[in-house]
Amino acid sequence: NLCDFLPGSSEIVYKPTKICIAGIRFKIEYCDMDGLLGLFLPGDNIIKICNGLSDEERFSTLMHECIHAIFDITGNAYSINDSAKEESIVRALENLFFAVFIREYEKTRTTKT
Repeated sequence: NLCDFLPGSSEIVYKPTKICIAGIRFKIEYCDMDGLLGLFLPGDNIIKICNGLSDEERFSTLMHECIHAIFDITGNAYSINDSAKEESIVRALENLFFAVFIREYEKTRTTKT
């Protein structure tokens, strides 16, 4: 889980209402989602996040939906053209790459030169 790698994650208060990806502003809406944690609405520049998530779950879900947005922005969602395959790639990035990224980034913040 991505949140297992967030330093000090128990102290995070995180509930943004917008996020910018590649110069494009996306609105973040919080709502009841009937079993889903998050949803990216291409064309509307909206990311929906389920109410009631912890700060860690909210962050992880937002990052997951940001990957979907990145795929849409870059045209990769259209070239994949298969929601199951896209979800598989998004989860791989979310669960594997982000963990490495966060861990290595933290090293740059704590390593003295």
